[in-house]
Amino acid sequence: MHITDLDVLGLGPGGRLACLGLERATVLGGDPQGLTAMVDALDLFFATLDGDALRHTLWRMGFTEDLSTLQVVGDPLPDRASWVGADAARALLTGPDRSIRIQVDISLDPLQFRSLREWAVRSPDLVSALSVGPTLRVIVGWTFERSLEAVSLGIAGVEIGGVRVPSAGVERPEWLTPFLRGLVGRFCALPRGWRGRDPVAVCWRDALLSSDPARQRAHDALSRALAGLPFGLERARPVRWNREGCRVVAGPSLRPVETFGPGAVEGVEVAAAVHLLGAEILAFQWPGRGLDPAEVRAWLSRQAEDDASPLEQVILLDPDAPDARKLGS
Repeated sequence: MHITDLDVLGLGPGGRLACLGLERATVLGGDPQGLTAMVDALDLFFATLDGDALRHTLWRMGFTEDLSTLQVVGDPLPDRASWVGADAARALLTGPDRSIRIQVDISLDPLQFRSLREWAVRSPDLVSALSVGPTLRVIVGWTFERSLEAVSLGIAGVEIGGVRVPSAGVERPEWLTPFLRGLVGRFCALPRGWRGRDPVAVCWRDALLSSDPARQRAHDALSRALAGLPFGLERARPVRWNREGCRVVAGPSLRPVETFGPGAVEGVEVAAAVHLLGAEILAFQWPGRGLDPAEVRAWLSRQAEDDASPLEQVILLDPDAPDARKLGS
């Protein structure tokens, strides 16, 4: 699947943010505050669909430094969260009414479309919706309490193929909740998405040692990617270091990648994000510390457009890119 349109109220400069006609590989430029708000909106959108995702997203966004102080209520979809401290919510909001509305349009992949067709046997309303095409629109709403230490959230609307699907109460079809929860984990914003995860070296080592063929393929693909352009890290691999530690090394002498310079470290992080995180849609906010931005952009674009790639979409955020699309265009 990939995101085609994003329309947000309550975030970004002026309290309104739109990003329409996103392609499988898109470079977005413009106001850095607006780009950050776009990533925030997508993080909040996917967090609305799962309690654990909500908890960790709020933690990564700085709402709390202690997960034990963050309370999430609601099952199977979260409907309220609370924490201690108002600074993060105050910094996030731009509107006076303490509310956020996020509308995301998604082009579904063949497996998702097939699952809806199977449900259509028991839900006749889906038949006409699916005849239009594999398009999904979901609207979520967040309303913060006056204290800015709690928020009520939930699904405000769902459309499939332009046909409205009841999203609340007894009219909500039984297939809708598991289908929406199936979107969780498909989006990740970098570098924020690494927070709370094991270091790259540990994730890579786990893939190398895993008995799961998919994880083994991810290890092999990451090794091949780092050996080629634009990274040029031959024989890159994770190794035990000082008995208990784990580091990524490369080159004939298997030196730690840190000794090759900041570009090498960034290259490992970028390539590992593509092959190890398990997300289909990646938004990159890396400023670049040594790699050629044009070459990295070209490589990432190929990852979204290559049929053999684990990615479906790459959104590159670069305020200074001369050929970048502007938010709202």
